[in-house]
Amino acid sequence: RLADIAHNAMAHLHMPDLHVLLVLEEDEMQRRIVGRGETPLSDEDLTFMREVRGIMEGLAPKFNTVILDGTQLDQQQTTQEILRVSSEKL
Repeated sequence: RLADIAHNAMAHLHMPDLHVLLVLEEDEMQRRIVGRGETPLSDEDLTFMREVRGIMEGLAPKFNTVILDGTQLDQQQTTQEILRVSSEKL
């Protein structure tokens, strides 16, 4: 049965010990994208990103999730902050 196959497949999956949701203000996200030489996100892309962020923030309480605002952090600081919260939470 299909239900048995799905159950067996799911039985071997393990949830991560910690989820880190990195959020950025839209202006900062666009600045970083352009800084990498990529095309800025369209209004449609930004709408999609807002929807995904809302969904992820809604799911955060159901999982071991840390929401990290990376707007004021550079890449190295972001990495250090993720390592810090990981060591605290695990």
